[in-house]
Amino acid sequence: MSNKLISSKYTFLPLTIHVRVSNRKNIDIHTQALIDTGFSGDIVVPATEELKLSPPDAYATWTMADGSEVMAPIFLGRIRFPELDEDVAEMVGVTVTVLGDQALIGQSVLRRYTLTLDHGKQVILER
Repeated sequence: MSNKLISSKYTFLPLTIHVRVSNRKNIDIHTQALIDTGFSGDIVVPATEELKLSPPDAYATWTMADGSEVMAPIFLGRIRFPELDEDVAEMVGVTVTVLGDQALIGQSVLRRYTLTLDHGKQVILER
């Protein structure tokens, strides 16, 4: 296991999101999440058919850039960065909000790591 993840897809980090959708069922989402330093939350993902059919753990009201408000479903989950967290026990617990069309990773997760945006060429995430 490495202590460093290097992504050459600048401003994106690869991760696996393990979403709990019921007591007996989970969904794994493998994605490239856009680093959003202006987002104070955990994780946002676009809706999938499985998520649309699953009862969320909660709902939250989100204010959009145009000032409108929307209700978005929230699931409890865990995330894993491929090169950093190889053991399931090391997965980070998160809230996963289903909204929009792009996976986002926010400050609440990122502040657990050292994040380096290296001259517009790569992203380095370290423990």
